[in-house]
Parts: sequence; structure tokens; C-alpha cells
Amino acid sequence: MEAAHRDILRKNYSGLVQAIQPVQEVVDKLLQFKVLTCLMKAEIIEKPQTSFDRELETDKTELQDPRCHIDLGNDVFVTAKMWNDELNIHVRKYDVYPSGRSYPTKRGIVLSLKHWLELSGVHFKLQEAIDQGRTHDYAHVGANMYATLDPNGGVDLRQWEKYEHLGRVVPTAKGILLSKQQWQKPRDCCDVMTDFVPELKEMVPCMGQEDHQNQIGYLMCSFCNPNSDHKAVNNVPRVQSDFFQKGRHA
Repeated sequence: MEAAHRDILRKNYSGLVQAIQPVQEVVDKLLQFKVLTCLMKAEIIEKPQTSFDRELETDKTELQDPRCHIDLGNDVFVTAKMWNDELNIHVRKYDVYPSGRSYPTKRGIVLSLKHWLELSGVHFKLQEAIDQGRTHDYAHVGANMYATLDPNGGVDLRQWEKYEHLGRVVPTAKGILLSKQQWQKPRDCCDVMTDFVPELKEMVPCMGQEDHQNQIGYLMCSFCNPNSDHKAVNNVPRVQSDFFQKGRHA
């Protein structure tokens, strides 16, 4: 593909690609040929729906009363609720529509209880990086979910996915960029979440499990070491420089 054609697609990528079905397959192909960047892919998949579409497509389980609804600011909430008989914790942006009802948007991420147990340690690691003046750092939450420092001072909490043909992991649209102020509050949420989710009291962080007391146990764990194929060096994310060029705070 010639450079001129690639530039035209980049200038009009959102409208052009959203009009094509199935979107995911087209986006993956354009990413493979380096027409789109990882940030462009996330924006296309994350493109907001109209209020009419959102009200039609909202699943009934989305409207169930959660165990908690903790405000992080700017309409971002931490909620704990059941889905398919499984309890998860959501960090998600909400929209309020003309009907007066608020709905969770696609901008957010779902954490299993196993992920949630790791969040306190992740917060400590990134805060240490911030205190040392580092603006580019990350922490692995588990199973290819990463918390990555944003040069603007926030933290991007996002699910990554391994692309075999690229030989690396890349960010998906499942995630949310939290401002510095919003990122401070999940640490406080960790202290009170057991009041809403008592199941957490009986759980042990993955690294504290008995089978993780030796190196082999860690290397064999798909949660702690998802991309190594049982090798000692983890395939950490190669964050593309353009991923945070544009602010994406919720």
C-alpha cells in the first residue's frame, strides 16, 4: 500500500472503518498492515453509541442493583455485581440519557476478584514510580491486564491481547484511562471493598498461593505469566509512543 493511500485512510479512519462490517476483522487487518495504530484501533471499537442504541442494547443485568457504586469522579464508578453467576468488579464510565437513566458505557474494564486482589500492590508500584519522577512505567495486574502510566499524570487500566502474527501484546478497547485524581481513589476502594464483597476475605493473592512458592509454579501460572510460554522472561507490553500522544481521560 502506497504512503498516500495510507495517509488518506488515517485521516478518515473512524468513519470509514465503522461503516464496514465486521469491524473487528477490518481493524485487525489494518493494524497488521500498519495503516492504523493501536490507539486508532481502540478509538474505533470504543466509539460511543447514540442514546437510542445504548438503551436498546443495554442488557437487563446491567440495570441490576450492584453491591456498591463508588464514585471516582467525572461519572466514573466502581461497582461490584453478578454476571452469569460470577461476581466481578467494574471500573466504568457512565452516561446519563434524556430519560434520566444512567447507563454504563463501553469505556471501562471488568476485574475478576483475582484481579482486584492485585490492585493494591499495583497502585503501590506505580506510586513509587511517580514519586521517583518516572513518567513511563507499568505494572502487570494479571492475565495480560496492565496499569500503565500516562505522561499526562493519569493511569491507563487496560486489557492487552497477544497477537501471534505481531509477536507481541497490544492494547485492546477494554480499558479506561483514569486521571491522577481518579487513580488515587481505587486504593481507598481496596480498603472498603471487603464490606461489599466479603468473598474477598477468603481469597489469597496469586503470588501468595502455595504453588507459587517456587519459580516453576510462577512460570506455569497463566495469570501471573501469560505470554512467556513457560520461559523465564515475560513478554511485557511494548507500549507504542503514539498510544498516549492524545489524552483519553474519562
